[in-house]
Amino acid sequence: DPITDMVQLNGLIKKKSTKWANVAVLGYDVWTTLINHAAITDRIKHTSSNSVRREILASLFEVEKVIVPGLTENTAELGQSATMAFIVGAKDVGLFYAPKNPGKRTLSAAYVYAVSAGDYKSGVRVSKWYEQKKNSDMSQFDLYVDVKITATSAGAFINDCVA
Repeated sequence: DPITDMVQLNGLIKKKSTKWANVAVLGYDVWTTLINHAAITDRIKHTSSNSVRREILASLFEVEKVIVPGLTENTAELGQSATMAFIVGAKDVGLFYAPKNPGKRTLSAAYVYAVSAGDYKSGVRVSKWYEQKKNSDMSQFDLYVDVKITATSAGAFINDCVA
């Protein structure tokens, strides 16, 4: 039962960190499994005419936000046909506490730090150029960030939770 599992996992996070998890991160395969899961569809079928959305899952899991990352990357070797894959594990789930107002002495499962190095200013590099063949101005934005786990007690991660 995914609802009971997530609520119980949140209880464990509360016991260890004193904070309720408020963000669930669901891999794409987990998301597609949950929106069709009988425990979830049966729970809402008499109360909502909508299909299962992130807001409904957030309510059922007792968190503020459900995130389903959609970023992909080409994992093929240079010169080979593109092999696209999700950057965040499609079969993985994370449940975390993230404060509304981050700070130096504020508990959070993780923080993302912008790194200033070389031509990256505050973690961002912007490149602009004109491409004659396309008759277009082009822009490229690169991020240079460092993700740090800052409180393991304020989060939980389950990998390969769907077949």
